[in-house]
Amino acid sequence: MKKPIILFPDNPSDFTKISILIENNQYFDHFEGMTYELVKINFPSETPTSTHVKEIVLNNNLLNNSDQKGCFVYYPWKKQIHHILSEDDFIKVRTNRNRNKITEEEQNTLKGKTVAIVGLSVGQTIAYVLSTERICGKLVLADFDSIELSNLNRLKTSLDQLNMNKAIITAQSIWEMDPFLEIEIFENGVNQDNIEDFKKHKVDLIIEECDSLEIKYLVRLFAKKNKIPVIMETNDKCLIDIERFDLEPDLPILYNVFNNYTFDEISQLSPQARISLVMKLVGFNNLSNRAKESLPLIGKELRSWPQLASSVFMGAGIVGDLSRKILLNSAVKSGRFYVDIESLFDIA
Repeated sequence: MKKPIILFPDNPSDFTKISILIENNQYFDHFEGMTYELVKINFPSETPTSTHVKEIVLNNNLLNNSDQKGCFVYYPWKKQIHHILSEDDFIKVRTNRNRNKITEEEQNTLKGKTVAIVGLSVGQTIAYVLSTERICGKLVLADFDSIELSNLNRLKTSLDQLNMNKAIITAQSIWEMDPFLEIEIFENGVNQDNIEDFKKHKVDLIIEECDSLEIKYLVRLFAKKNKIPVIMETNDKCLIDIERFDLEPDLPILYNVFNNYTFDEISQLSPQARISLVMKLVGFNNLSNRAKESLPLIGKELRSWPQLASSVFMGAGIVGDLSRKILLNSAVKSGRFYVDIESLFDIA
């Protein structure tokens, strides 16, 4: 998979490459604007139009020989090269408006965290929330599936990305915003052969958003064994399941929904038994009326479980907030929780 290429102008070899790339690709020079923004952040009492800010830039020669400062990021899939601040300054400016809802110390702690997201449909929006807020310094994205037109009722993507792998699309979109965020891709999804690879990435939190019952079980089996917390968001009534295997290593997987099945036994379940398991998993009695009406129609009149962008985006925001709190060791409890808009706003 193509990744952004970061080049440093003070490296003679890179400087030559930068010149060639600028000549043959779209070039965007953001360095001056970002430098002024960095100075404004370092002197927050100054007004945006303060002459003092300009004096600081001029007196410290911050823009002298600017083509030899900062770094250059080349995006091969877009044929674009961008001149930006160096990594520490870039992150400082990009996360500045987080403060002090996230303190500088907390932001530095989060920079060392790794979050894995399994399933990049609903998971794509969650990945955007985590990366935009920089809730972690590394993402592990897993999905074997590709984008289809029917996904565009809830996913942020474009027509030229149809039939591309969801994990790759998500990673590239994030890198276009923040090229310094580390991302690993499992473009064949998670399976029995590669789940242990999560260990080498030192995953601190798993967000599971896939459709497969087998993979839901497999991910939690791994998380339980390695004491990693798991969050799952199910769109209907914004159902959130939290399993703090890090704090409760004896916690049963998904409240014993799987009835001590093995992976192979889940794979061999009859269609009727699978439906029954899904009913238990989503808590059928607590579903919204429209979800209850839809569930029996899946595979008959409906292709799949209905999902709306409004629910996906709301759920992603909540998962992002909970993820940050878990990674910062807040007292987030295991359990099943609902954020039911109709109940909150007393909608009949």
